[in-house]
Parts: sequence; C-alpha cells; structure tokens
Amino acid sequence: SLVIEKAAHVRDSLNKSKFFYDKTLFDITKFQNDYMSKYDIITHGNTLKIKNKSLNSIKDRIDFFVPNKEYVVCFEISMCFPYLEYDITYEYVSSMIINGYMSSPSHRYALITDGDSETPLKIKIHFKTSLNPKSKKLYNTGIVFVE
Repeated sequence: SLVIEKAAHVRDSLNKSKFFYDKTLFDITKFQNDYMSKYDIITHGNTLKIKNKSLNSIKDRIDFFVPNKEYVVCFEISMCFPYLEYDITYEYVSSMIINGYMSSPSHRYALITDGDSETPLKIKIHFKTSLNPKSKKLYNTGIVFVE
C-alpha cells in the first residue's frame, strides 16, 4: 500500500490524473511476482500455466484474470533489488521501488502515463513485492491498467 501511496504522490506532483487501486489486478501481479521470486529471475515472460492456459505475456494474463475488460493500454513494470537485512522498513522499500521506477524512462512513462488520449481515462494500479529467501532479492511487479 505504501508503494501505491508513493506512486500516487508522484502522479499528483506531476499534475497527472488520480489513479485507483484495483483489487482485480491483484491476481495478475501476484502470479507474475510469485513466478519471478520463485525462479529468481526478472522477466515479463512466464512458462507456467493455469487450467491448461499459457499465461506467458501480460496480454495473456489480463485476458485470463480480467476477461472481457476494455483497456486502452496496460503496462507491467518489474524490478529487482537486494534485500538489506539491517533496519529495513516498509517506508525504505517503497521509496526504493518508486525511485527505481522513476529513474528508468520506460518504467517512469508507465507509472505516470495518462494514456495517449485527450479523453480523461481511468488509471488503475496494483503492486506486489516478494522476497526470494535464497538469493536475498526483493522482486516487485506492478500493473498499470488504463481503461
């Protein structure tokens, strides 16, 4: 929730439209984040299947988890960074995640987009962070869904 709060602050500071937390995006972010954390890899691909359906791409995952949903564009943003075992706080982790996204031009665009339309669009968002206990890496996956 702190990542969402910090992302909202960034959008507000740039005079972008408000975005909305969306519980329906939870399954999409969890599926991909669990995959990255388990296999210790940062990727937008995925070799796992659910109910014999391949969910390799973000489009496949949206069509499976949010069927019949109209959207203008959807971004999946992911990053990985080492977990620091001393005095780490949720505030620190959420700040690292947002700063990481904002320092990458493509991730920054995904986070602050209002779509490519002059019509007001509804921006929905969800983030998931997981720790790989063996590699001591934190994986973060975000979905930005523009209706």
